[in-house]
Amino acid sequence: MKKRFLCLFLCLVMLLSAVLTACSSKKDEEGDDGKEDVSKEASANAMTLSMWIVSEEDVSAETADAVTKALNEISESKFNTRLAVHYLTEDEYRAKLEKAIVDYEAAKKQQAATETVTTLPEGETAEETVVTDETETNEIGMTVIKYPEELKNQVDIIYITGEDMYVDFIENGWLASLNTELEYSSKKINEYVSATLLNSAKHNGITYAIPNNHAIGQYTYMLLNKSLMAKYSQQGYIKTGKITSFYSAPVQSFLSLVTKIENSEEVVAIDNKVYDSTNPENTATAYDYCLNLLAHYWSIDPESYDMLQEFSVLGHHYTEGEELSRGSTILGFESLFENVDFTNDYLKLNKFRFDGYFEDATDKVAALKFMTGDYSIQTNFDDNGDCVCVVDGVEYYPIVVEYPTATSADIYGDMFGVYAKSRSVPRSMEIVTYLNTNADFRNILQYGVAGVHYELVKGENGTTSVKRLNNDYKMKLSATGNVFIAYPEPNMSADVWETGKAQNRHSLVDPLLGLDFFEYAASTGAKSAEEKINKEGYNFSFTTGYSTDVLKQDETLAKWLADSDAAGKGIYVYETSLTSGQNKTYLYYIYKNGLTNNVNFNVTDLRETTDEEVNGDKVTKQTNLDFILNYTDAAGSSQTGYELSVMRIYTRRTNVFEVLATENEASVPVVITKEEEEKNEPDEILDFDFYNTDEYSIEVYSTLTKATVLKNKVLTNWIANCDRKDNVVPISYLLSYTDPVTNVVTYVFYRTALEDYTTQAIQASGGTGELNINVMYSYTFGAGLGPDDNNYLLTYVRITPAAGVTLDVNYKITSNGEEVFVADRNVFDNEDGITDPDFEIVGNLDTELVKYCKKLNDMLVEKLNACEDYATFEATVKEISRLLCTDDEKSVPSPSSFVLLKDVVAAFTTNGTLEDFKKNLQSAVSYEVIKNMVPDPDAEVEDGEEQPMKEGVYTDAAGNTEKYVYFDSPYGIYYSWMNKYKYLPSTKK
Repeated sequence: MKKRFLCLFLCLVMLLSAVLTACSSKKDEEGDDGKEDVSKEASANAMTLSMWIVSEEDVSAETADAVTKALNEISESKFNTRLAVHYLTEDEYRAKLEKAIVDYEAAKKQQAATETVTTLPEGETAEETVVTDETETNEIGMTVIKYPEELKNQVDIIYITGEDMYVDFIENGWLASLNTELEYSSKKINEYVSATLLNSAKHNGITYAIPNNHAIGQYTYMLLNKSLMAKYSQQGYIKTGKITSFYSAPVQSFLSLVTKIENSEEVVAIDNKVYDSTNPENTATAYDYCLNLLAHYWSIDPESYDMLQEFSVLGHHYTEGEELSRGSTILGFESLFENVDFTNDYLKLNKFRFDGYFEDATDKVAALKFMTGDYSIQTNFDDNGDCVCVVDGVEYYPIVVEYPTATSADIYGDMFGVYAKSRSVPRSMEIVTYLNTNADFRNILQYGVAGVHYELVKGENGTTSVKRLNNDYKMKLSATGNVFIAYPEPNMSADVWETGKAQNRHSLVDPLLGLDFFEYAASTGAKSAEEKINKEGYNFSFTTGYSTDVLKQDETLAKWLADSDAAGKGIYVYETSLTSGQNKTYLYYIYKNGLTNNVNFNVTDLRETTDEEVNGDKVTKQTNLDFILNYTDAAGSSQTGYELSVMRIYTRRTNVFEVLATENEASVPVVITKEEEEKNEPDEILDFDFYNTDEYSIEVYSTLTKATVLKNKVLTNWIANCDRKDNVVPISYLLSYTDPVTNVVTYVFYRTALEDYTTQAIQASGGTGELNINVMYSYTFGAGLGPDDNNYLLTYVRITPAAGVTLDVNYKITSNGEEVFVADRNVFDNEDGITDPDFEIVGNLDTELVKYCKKLNDMLVEKLNACEDYATFEATVKEISRLLCTDDEKSVPSPSSFVLLKDVVAAFTTNGTLEDFKKNLQSAVSYEVIKNMVPDPDAEVEDGEEQPMKEGVYTDAAGNTEKYVYFDSPYGIYYSWMNKYKYLPSTKK
């Protein structure tokens, strides 16, 4: 009973301590959170959590201890939580954090956290006893709570440095979902962190980290000279809000008056230099800004599928400055010069350019200039109540022409998440919440210990700011929590945080945030082969002939190979596995060292079964299953001294088997270097990327359909020639080409006349300077084809050597382990003298259409840039407007009607017409999937009516039919993505 009285006394001492601490708490922006909440009793048992953060410079152990102690004075009294803070500089942070996670997971079962629970004293019942924290005596003799030691490699609270880290950690399963905490215990975050940041940080609807609240982006201001506006009586337009953009009619009128009347030696209409407050090195001109204020330009790199920040004849015309509010408005996609408003504004802009409105205003007066800045510019008023700003001693009226836009850096650059296997996700989120809602706690992490690392000073305007006492502790302001509840730095304005909050209320989200065309461009549009388990309940495959030089590029495999060699001559197997639903994949790396002769390697399965009767039916049950690694001596001496192989087994996860080995039919021991009980949870598979090494990269497009390559005349003709051989048994064909300049090797493998379900694997193996491509077909006799299976396999492989590397590339084709004959190599019609088949694979994104648009745009922009006077420029724009017309009701002009664009027209027309050109243009601006439509001969047609259309099918030379591959335009892809995610990012780029 004395023990319980002691515990009660300790609770009272802790409660008193918490109350005293709260008395000095600073009020934050929403109320006195410290006074209200810190006084509450800790509701959970004592816990130690680790926090991993980035410091600007190395933090000494002494300083780290002092800051951590100050943090713990609050966290222990508030949450009964002690923090162990790990300070790392940016260049070392991620690598050390990831190593800690990997090591922690590898040793999780041995290093599980334990909480001490008080045992029942003799004679007491559970109802009479409560769980209490373990206690200890501190250095001054007081009895205090004993916090558990931090575990080795413990990770709880994680600072996220950017989008790549955020998405990688999500995909690795390292970040916990915080949706529940935000809905309940941490819902206060929603009051303190910008909704723009919180909503945008979601990944497929789930919040995995909390962005540190900060001011988003910058405004772009159009500055109108106050004195010149007064001189020409233009202030009324400012006061009545009729000037909202550069293209407002009063602005055009004002600039014309200035240019016609003022002395051009002293006054410039538009200062062509942009004053960028965040990037002094910005080389963009005012003309560039005006051009970008007109539209979003859709320009896509046809090689990388990156969005290019450059002018394009296709895009979305902006009509209002706030049109993209919160990113919820879907960007349009149109032929811009078909838009009358865009064309008129574009002509006005360039009339100013040709008339010399854009000049360097150094030592001159500018009627208009552009400047970036924060919300505070909108809070400066003169004696007349007009909003003004002063630049170089001159007063201007600031007009917002572009609102702050949250980029990926704004959203993902500074966040705190919680490790998925944290000691406690809720307790970790309590700390993250406090960094965003409590000023005292947050400022300790930012500035250190008051009186030691900093002190607060009063400024002339009565504001309080931080004065650093030394440089022992330096942290980036946005990396330590909610910026808006931090003490201001000395050079910050008194209302810096209030203006930041107002700025965030105006902030938009880039509508393209998270959209990546590359994943669509990489897709072949073909049905991917689905791995199937055969009737025995498993399937397996193996490849061999790998190089240790290649595998040593992976740190884990390099260590395994070194350990194996150190252990002596033998057969070593490294096992990894991955569970997916009811099935499981095993991947084995198999290494036999100490060879003096060549060996042949294969794997066989040995399955023993018994037949039982169940409910009157005969059922075959597996009683034993072994996979045998077979090594047999072959002629010749070994070139490597080892054999390195890979075996993959796909089976039901309940299946039990063993991996055994024989050497010249004699049993030998197999060393499994990674035991099942040592596996990480969840299990992970180490799948070395043999397609991308230091020497080469390989692109493989498997299970292509013939319709996928229809745009490639050479390849289509070659396939047709192969089909004309009237094949009745599976035959393999190969088409190959080596570029004499780049040494890029391209193979197309085509296997015909399939009757059974067939799978395919492409093995890349070999040593330094030599690459062997093995195409391995595997089929089950009598399996038959499914309703959606084609009776052929078509595969495209492109091998690109690394810079300075010369590769000797060889190929081999095997079927069920046996090498097969390759028929009629490179047989295709070559009437046009074609030597390079120019293999292009068309995927879900119409890659040909992207190239078409880029080529067209480059030619038209070149024409526009070549204009030396406004009259020629205007005539060119009008021709472009006619050329880029997509309206079906407007007649298409003939090529002869174009004067300035005759070479462009010739490059994009067939047989002297514009029909193909218009068809491609309409496809480019469509947001619907592009389908191949053909006349329907079976449809009844009334006199005078057009023949109805239907979706076409492709019929090959062998009489087989299949659906065409349908394509999305770039806008179609964006439109579908935006409808699904709005402005929320989808997946990693």
